[in-house]
Amino acid sequence: MSKKNNNWTEQQKTAITARGRDLLVTASAGTGKTAVLSGRCVDIVKDVSACPDVLRILVLTFTDMASEEMRSRIADQLRSAFGESKDSHLRRQLMLMAGADISTIHSFCRKIITEYFYKLGIDPSFRVMDDDEQRLLKDQCLEKTIAWAWQQDDLTVGLEHLFGRRDLRVSEGFASNIIEISDFIDTVTSRNKWYERAIYLAEAADMQMSEPAKKQKTLLLGRLEDIQSRIEFARDICTREALGGVLPAKTFDEVFINILAQAVEHCRSGRWEKCFDLIRDFKKPRVNKPKDIPDALAEVVKDTVKEAVGLFAGLVSLAVVNPDYVSIVGDAASMKTKMLVELVRQLDEFYTRAKQEINSMDFADLEHYALSLLSKDTDGQDNTTASETAMSLREKYKFIFVDEYQDINPVQQRILDLLCEKGRLFVVGDIKQSIYAFRGADPAIFLQQLRSASGEPRRTEGSLRVDLNTNFRSDRRILDFVNRVFSRIMSESIAGIDYDESAMLKACRENIESENDNAKVIEIHILDKPGRHERDNGREEEDGSEQAENIEASRRQAGVIARRIREMVGAETGKAQFRIFDKQLGAERDVEYRDIVILMRSPSIRVNDYVEVLRDSSVPVTCPGASGYFERTEIRDCLCLLKILDNPQRDIELAAVLRSPLFRVTESELALLNRLRTKNGGAGNFYDAVVDYSTGTTGDGLERQLKHFLETVEKWRTHARRGNIADVLWQVFRETGYLSFVTALPGGRQRRANLLKLHDRAIQFEGFGGGTGSASLSRFVKFVEKLESTGRDWSSAEPEGQQENAVRMMSVHKSKGLEFPVVFLAELQNGFNSADSRGDCLYRADDTVGLQVIDQANNSKIRSLSYQVIAEQKKSTMLAEEMRILYVAMTRARQRLVLTGTVKSEKCRDIITQGVLSGQKKIPSWRLRDYGSHLEWILSGLCDQLPIHQVFETGMSDGLKDDGLFEFNFYTGDGIDSLSRYVTDARAAKKGRTGTARKSSGKKESGLFSKVKRSLQWRYRFAGLPKLAAKQAVTQLTHQNDEFAVFDYSGATERRPKSLAADDQAAGIDARQIGIATHLLISNIDLAAPNTEETVRKRLDQLVSEGALSAALAERISIEAVLMFFKTDLGKSAINGNNIVYREWPFTFGVEADKAAVAKNLIIENCDDEIVVVQGIIDMLIETDEGLVVIDFKTDRIAAAQAGKRAELYRGQLELYGRAAQEILKVPVAGKWLYFLGPGVAVQI
Repeated sequence: MSKKNNNWTEQQKTAITARGRDLLVTASAGTGKTAVLSGRCVDIVKDVSACPDVLRILVLTFTDMASEEMRSRIADQLRSAFGESKDSHLRRQLMLMAGADISTIHSFCRKIITEYFYKLGIDPSFRVMDDDEQRLLKDQCLEKTIAWAWQQDDLTVGLEHLFGRRDLRVSEGFASNIIEISDFIDTVTSRNKWYERAIYLAEAADMQMSEPAKKQKTLLLGRLEDIQSRIEFARDICTREALGGVLPAKTFDEVFINILAQAVEHCRSGRWEKCFDLIRDFKKPRVNKPKDIPDALAEVVKDTVKEAVGLFAGLVSLAVVNPDYVSIVGDAASMKTKMLVELVRQLDEFYTRAKQEINSMDFADLEHYALSLLSKDTDGQDNTTASETAMSLREKYKFIFVDEYQDINPVQQRILDLLCEKGRLFVVGDIKQSIYAFRGADPAIFLQQLRSASGEPRRTEGSLRVDLNTNFRSDRRILDFVNRVFSRIMSESIAGIDYDESAMLKACRENIESENDNAKVIEIHILDKPGRHERDNGREEEDGSEQAENIEASRRQAGVIARRIREMVGAETGKAQFRIFDKQLGAERDVEYRDIVILMRSPSIRVNDYVEVLRDSSVPVTCPGASGYFERTEIRDCLCLLKILDNPQRDIELAAVLRSPLFRVTESELALLNRLRTKNGGAGNFYDAVVDYSTGTTGDGLERQLKHFLETVEKWRTHARRGNIADVLWQVFRETGYLSFVTALPGGRQRRANLLKLHDRAIQFEGFGGGTGSASLSRFVKFVEKLESTGRDWSSAEPEGQQENAVRMMSVHKSKGLEFPVVFLAELQNGFNSADSRGDCLYRADDTVGLQVIDQANNSKIRSLSYQVIAEQKKSTMLAEEMRILYVAMTRARQRLVLTGTVKSEKCRDIITQGVLSGQKKIPSWRLRDYGSHLEWILSGLCDQLPIHQVFETGMSDGLKDDGLFEFNFYTGDGIDSLSRYVTDARAAKKGRTGTARKSSGKKESGLFSKVKRSLQWRYRFAGLPKLAAKQAVTQLTHQNDEFAVFDYSGATERRPKSLAADDQAAGIDARQIGIATHLLISNIDLAAPNTEETVRKRLDQLVSEGALSAALAERISIEAVLMFFKTDLGKSAINGNNIVYREWPFTFGVEADKAAVAKNLIIENCDDEIVVVQGIIDMLIETDEGLVVIDFKTDRIAAAQAGKRAELYRGQLELYGRAAQEILKVPVAGKWLYFLGPGVAVQI
């Protein structure tokens, strides 16, 4: 959003101009937070008294893209301000912008660490590891940790108990929790304090008085109050529906209600044991369905009371309630927790040592070293004070700005506290958009700051809070829909924040609305749960209906989206259904595929189904950053090849490589090899069968093919042992043409990009530290296998020249910060991600570690007290995050929002019925916690809308309304069948389209094919001219680089200042420099005087004294090789006084363009009037009576036997030399020679 000052809203003006207090800005979706932050920066910089220049501000973001955008926005606003005022101060700020500290938090930490490295005692040339290298190094350190632990006598018993009856795999089993805990405490300000607290909690003498027990008691009270709320909900229904407002008899079990009330009262009064006794002694009563109220409502009442009874009875499993907990779990949990903490501590020691050995850091190190640098206490405790370094940085930075503040973690917050004085901090973010908890983001930090802040600008003390809620992005009707849903479901008890008036999105008057104000811009498409549909009309099943029913629900949902997209863009009619506002054009235009995005919570689960259905429907689609990289066919081919290069006796991978396009062995031939393998009782492996067949006497094509395969694989294996992995991959691509092959396939650019990414990853792997020895192929294979086994997939590569007019698919997380004209939210029925609250081990900052303890007697897992507490808190955290994810997803749309999901009609009916019966503006938090998907939350938020009740025939219409917010579609029965047929028909139609050309025959088709072939093979005869430089060096024409060649740019950085050269001459000499120096010596030898070792040495020393050569370089020249040349016939001809000798003879020569083009593999025909200017230097040219003798000296390190073959590489160069000399001097050429100084061999060309 680009705004001038007179267009700011009142809220924005306050955020930009307020001074003297820390400013906390809550910026809801689309409210222009980036414009406000950049506007405040410029407003401050304009005031010289407040901030002398832009170098005195610090702007921190969380991504490189965000920091670059922020720099651009600030520069744009500075430029605009300067354009209006012509102020020289602003012009100076524009000039200083390149040096302004606008970066990510990690980049800033790295900067100050590098600047003050001497205070930390570290090497400033450290490098930062990427995630893959970090994980590889940690895996290696984990193996060392486990091995170390088993060698410690005092730890053996603890290890046996901790790992007993668990998955013992190091990387994927229970031990992987050690790495996960280590990763987690990267976000804790003090690792040592965390370790100490974990041990302290584990050793608590009195379980009931421990901190986890106190927390569980608080959680117990919350559960009891939720159960009470359920009973009150059921009671209210009966009260409203009963005749005369009197409850029917025996509707509720009064004994249970009294027990529940007593339990709540005991908890509130601190009489915990009495509460526990009530729970332990509780016997489930029989729950009856109430009478005298409608049957549907009676079922709701019965189910609700039954759930409440079951929840109350389940409280006995809580550790504080269970009287046998201490004897069964307590001591075991304590010992195992301490053992686990010790392993984490030791892993960190090994990992720290390994990073120091390779002088590397991870991103967490950047934060912790920066914190250590800025605090007086190097351990980074919460009560530390600012160090001298922090004080100097405070003096430097007058104002600090933080973008996306809701994503900050405790370590980063501590760094801010140490950097910034009161009144100088400006942070902007939105709690409702904090969706990166898996990266360590802690929205509670922002929430805590907001609670203590004031919204009154006139106050001078404390922080100032400014709420931005004027939305400049979305259609007013989308904002109304979002407000309606979240005003009912987002509350502090669930999301940590109330969706109140300050959070409500308000439409800006400039918001673009569709051309038809009555159009429904929100669509909801819900499909009935898949299964065999009841056909009440008794019709016979149509042909193919059974096949239609077998279509997966996700593919049907994709069919809804594909069909709707085609309708939107007018694929059938040729006219788009609506127009969208194009910000770049500043005008409206028809909606296109590129304007549409499909968002999912976890696209990797269903993305392939969607892509296939969309492409079958002729809808172009791209999946930027989608996972599933290792499953791509081209990547599997290459990985299987690398695995057999490491170990050829891997049967499955060997068969896959043989069958792949790399070698093209057919299935029947593979079957033949398999029979050969099994003919001796199945004792042999597949590789032996391949070898046996290749050495047979059949002489058939398969035998020759297998011989070629084995020779090729052995060659590549040799290269892998001697070279590096990346070079092996290039060799494979080059020799097999695999890159070109996959490029010609459907989705070829994506496939090619994936292969190039694999090569890039191999290059990165070469730089990974922590390995024993070099980055071997075996280590790379193990690394990839470990990634696959732990589910850490790479995202697909981004192909160059990505197709623009295509629908995009991405995750909600990827869409954060972006906006799209049309948004589809798909698979809304998918369950929430509760993985963090499951597993054998859970962890949190305050509660440290919780374990599931294995009961050795019955081999069952029992949750420890800490585990139960952490699991409960993690579930609450997960629900809050899922609520925010839904908010982010729904606020990406500008002009159209389409929601899709699959759920049973009965479930939908229950949700909206219960929502209405709640009779509150907010859906009860206990009800929302019962739900497990975004779709259920959305339906509950829309429960007061009449159209939904009409569709599901709830019979509830009193008091309901139709606000016209959305169009609702529910697919069941025939609708489901129709969607299934659409998917299968689209697939069949695509196969028909691709198969038509193969089935066609006849003269007409043949003639058309020939015509197309001629058209495709036509070449413009001057196509090569634009690619042919008018002037070139000889080597540019004669030494061609193919598409796989690697350019050598090393010379670009080799020149060093003379002040540094003396210290580094010996270390920096390469073969190219020695060759140049040798040529210089030969060109300066006196040919008239006798040449001896003494005279040549004297001449060499003279060149050194003149500064033409360094002493170190002179020592590397072989004087013996030079003298050897003058003893040959060529050398004698050079010192013959009757001959004329030219040394380092430069020439400029014109070559016909078509001949130069041939050398460059370019197409130019009939172009006699064009020439290319060629320049070169001939090392030695001798004019004799017989003619010219051209000599080119080479310092290649080769043996004498290799000289003839190497000379062929320079044939073109010598041919051009000879032609140029002959035409310029008008003397025929008598001979062209290459002289290799190393072996002392002359080769005539």
